Amino acid sequence: MQTGPDHRRALAVPPVDEFQEALDQLFGVGVRSLRMEEAVFEAMLEGWERQQRSRMLRDTTIRSALALVRRVCESTEAWPWQADAIPASV
Repeated sequence: MQTGPDHRRALAVPPVDEFQEALDQLFGVGVRSLRMEEAVFEAMLEGWERQQRSRMLRDTTIRSALALVRRVCESTEAWPWQADAIPASV
């Protein structure tokens, strides 16, 4: 693991000010969710849905993809960013 002033960049961890700015854009300046993981998950899915719509995918395709992600999260009892390479049956 790299240490020193650039270790955050090597680990792909945004600086605190960029992280706070992203939260401000998501929730509003100074507003934070009480259930942060759930709010970030929902925002992630909304962004992914918008991206799929911009690609002109069918509603049924988008809905089934979103449902699959939700089912995987429920069955693994983990958020997507906590994913590990383990076998799963969905």
